[in-house]
Parts: sequence; structure tokens; C-alpha cells
Amino acid sequence: MHFYKFYIFLLSILLISNCGGDASTTITTTTSSTSTTLTDTISTTEKLVVWDEIITSDFQKIFADEETISLVNKYFDILTVDKSTIYQQSYYEATSTSSEECIDWEIEYISEKDNELSEEEVRSSAEEICLRVINIETKKIFSYPQIKMNSDINCKDEFNEYVTNIVNAYIENTDDSSWFTRIEYEMNTEYIGAGSKDDSISYVSFILDIFPAGAGAYIFRDWIEINYNFLNCTPITLSDMLTVPDNYDEIYPSFAGYTHEVTEITLLAYLIDIEQCGSDSFLCDTRLQKYGPEKEYVSYLHNSFLFNNNQLVIDIGLNMPHRQPNYRVILWNKLELITNEGFNEFLK
Repeated sequence: MHFYKFYIFLLSILLISNCGGDASTTITTTTSSTSTTLTDTISTTEKLVVWDEIITSDFQKIFADEETISLVNKYFDILTVDKSTIYQQSYYEATSTSSEECIDWEIEYISEKDNELSEEEVRSSAEEICLRVINIETKKIFSYPQIKMNSDINCKDEFNEYVTNIVNAYIENTDDSSWFTRIEYEMNTEYIGAGSKDDSISYVSFILDIFPAGAGAYIFRDWIEINYNFLNCTPITLSDMLTVPDNYDEIYPSFAGYTHEVTEITLLAYLIDIEQCGSDSFLCDTRLQKYGPEKEYVSYLHNSFLFNNNQLVIDIGLNMPHRQPNYRVILWNKLELITNEGFNEFLK
């Protein structure tokens, strides 16, 4: 997972120290869940924030159109789960020492720093420091979509379980705050696309955006893209959408002398290059290329993407500062020659 809704809104970055010890105390978890309507949670985002000025404003537009908003409100609720934790920890536990070791070390330190204190005062200060106990809290709030229970649509249970399992797997890998480091997690949902067929939802595409998502030198973001086909009850992959035509080197003559592997991603990278650098571009943007001595387009197939009826949003997979996705957006009509015929019909 990448981690993952960022097309994303620029949020203020807080500096947090990244040091500390593990707690050996018992953690008490408070769990609750609520279900709300989507009136306030659906937003129409006209511009995807891409951390790259090369992409023009027209090229990076991404939005949830009126049809998407209508379908989402009709079929989905947002489930909010609170997995916040709170526990008590003493200073000596935080420093991974025994109380006696901590007190001895503090006595030595305080004595060197202030030689006017009496032995009793030094010991009292050392004990106060080492035996001090505080409550350490970690905010963990996760909001994600579920099909409404009263909705009579195909694979409702399968979709709900699929998304819930993804969220639970993420929660299981979250960390807790310590004496020295404060951490929190907050997951929200941003919808990108949804379609319908025969008066029922046919697909949905959205991001689970986790911000904050832990902490290091900066507050990080995680993101999880989910694309789901309600006609056959399966997640949608890029290989479901795109194909490599047998005559790709005739369609795109620039590949006539290309000796490296050509996959769906290779052709997609080339078409994005054209949008950025012009119709004569080939191997233009180094961020769309593999690292190595030879110039070569990326060819690995990954499933970090989103889509709607108008456009494909692809994360080209390069790490950005503070752990952000690196999205590129391209219209479906620019991908017509490499889009699976069946998927074209699916979108229609």
C-alpha cells in the first residue's frame, strides 16, 4: 500500500521529534463506530494537487462529477471507527531502564549540574523525574465507505468486507505514541469516479487518505486507492483497463527501435510524456524512466491508480517529499488505442 488521498490537499506540516523507547505497559483501546450520510463528506475537487509544476492545470484536473456524487450518496455510507489508544507510562520505562538505574543516572546528572543542592534534594529531584507517570494518547480515527445495508445491489457484502479488510490491515500496522513521540492517524475518503448500468452502480474509484499517518521528522501521509467492479464483484486492475496492441510499434513509431520490455505501463508513460513534452517527445521526463545507465521507460505493472469516466489518474511510483503520491492524469481519449475493448464498453 502506499501508501496513499492526495491529490491532495496541502496541509500544514508539523515538526515532531523522532526518538523514543518502547512502552512495556498495557494498552487500553477505545473502540466505537458510527455511520453517517455523505452529504458533508463528498467534495467536488476541480484540481488535483500534483507535486510537480511540469503538469499543466488543464492536464491535472480531477473531479467527482455530478453523476459520481449522486451515485455515492445513493449507495454509500461512511463508517467511522475509533481505534484510539491511551496508556500510562513512567519516565524510567520510556528510557528502557529500571527505576533504580534511572534514579542513579539522574542523581549523577543533577549533582554535576547543580552542586548547591543537598543529597536529599538531589535524590528527591531524581525520583520525581524517573517516577513521573503521564497518559500517552494516540488518536486513530478511520472513516471509510460501506454500501448501505438497505441497498439491493450486487456484491454488497463482498465489497464491504473487501474494504473493511484493507482498513483493518492498515490499522494493525499503526504505531502508538510514546513519551518522546506523538503520533496520530486520521483516515478520510475522497471519491474520484463511479458509474452505473441498468439503474445500479457498476464501479467506484476512491482514495482512503490517511493524514496524519504517523510521524518522523515530518507528519506523513498514507494513501490507498480502491477501484471496484460491481458487475463481477472484483477489484479493478490496470491490466483490466489497458493492453499492448500487437502492432504497437506501428501505432507509435518511436518504439520501432526500442529494445526494452514494452508493457501497458511503458505505453502509458510514453503517452503521458507526449502530454507533457509534445507530440515528438520520447523519453522526455526522467521521472517516467527506470533508473540505470540506459534511458528506458518504466515497465512494471502496479495498481496505484484511480479513474472516472473521463480520465485515468496514475501514480508513477516515485517517492515524493514527506511521503506523497506522484500522480499523473490523462484523458481516456488519449488512451483509446491501448484501452481494452471490453473496458471501453464498461465505461460507456
